[in-house]
Amino acid sequence: MPDDTNPPARTSLSVLVPVYNEQYLVSTSLSRLEVLADSPHLEDVEVIVVDDCSTDGTPEALRRFEEKHSAEGSRIRWRFLRHERNGGKGRAIRTALEQASCEISVIHDADLEYHPKDLLRIVRLFVEEGADAVFGSRFAGGEARRVLMYRHQLGNKFLTFLANMVTNLNLTDMETCYKAVRTSLLKSIPLVSRDFRIEPELVIKLAKRKARLFEIPISYSGRTYDEGKKINWRDGFKALWAIARFAFSDDIFKKDEYGSQILGRLGRAPRFNAWMADTIRPFCGQRVLEIGSGVGNLTQRLIPRRQYVASDINPLYLQTLQSLREDRPYLEASYCDVTDLASG
Repeated sequence: MPDDTNPPARTSLSVLVPVYNEQYLVSTSLSRLEVLADSPHLEDVEVIVVDDCSTDGTPEALRRFEEKHSAEGSRIRWRFLRHERNGGKGRAIRTALEQASCEISVIHDADLEYHPKDLLRIVRLFVEEGADAVFGSRFAGGEARRVLMYRHQLGNKFLTFLANMVTNLNLTDMETCYKAVRTSLLKSIPLVSRDFRIEPELVIKLAKRKARLFEIPISYSGRTYDEGKKINWRDGFKALWAIARFAFSDDIFKKDEYGSQILGRLGRAPRFNAWMADTIRPFCGQRVLEIGSGVGNLTQRLIPRRQYVASDINPLYLQTLQSLREDRPYLEASYCDVTDLASG
């Protein structure tokens, strides 16, 4: 029997839906998202649909869907936007992200290759494991997977291999649509890709931001090109270029009042950080308070300790430090403004 005295922790979810020429599938795909309204972990769900200047009957299908759900009422909040010029999947995602207001954001395609029931398990990892990002893997052993297009899968695995070499992650599916990320983190990353290159860009920049990333198996019902699949070999070559481009990019923080992008670059100076740690270490005891910890470049070289308090004024840095403490019970992350004694 459920324990009513300990209700499940709850969060909120923004579903970002890029749509282009899916007149026959988009209504069914969106209707499937209703399963999210019954999640015990979700107190609020919003769906932001961006029609990327479709040239078929998609706008009319979306209009009918909006009218129907407005009349029936829904626990989900729906928003419908449209590009007046086609910008690509990445651009549509960025438009939707600008409007996202919930704690977690996830990408959901307008076709029927993915099923939102898997989002329920993805959300649970944020609540139970303190994840920063969760990817749904089509190749990690989900409940069901339609058997199709072996050469296409080989291409996916090759791109995932290259992304793993760049990031030192061990993902099984870099190109998956189901990428869920804490909205505040996702909004602080300067995404620039307009098309499918947003997939490797997001993976590489999350890795450079030291995001606490998880992967879970999901079901997948892929479709053929005759059935409307849009990604092709040209996108594969674009992804190769994107992996090379973003591997050497330090553009992982949007410009802000704290100068966040500066420490992002310092994180790529391992010998400097090692020298700093070696210089300071002899003077540190078992209880350490570090003021101005940034993203933890120095912190990670000085721990473990009996007690270590890493502090900063930048909320983005604190988010990274909070992720570090999930597996380190001796580590605390705390806000500290040296100009305000009350913040100590």
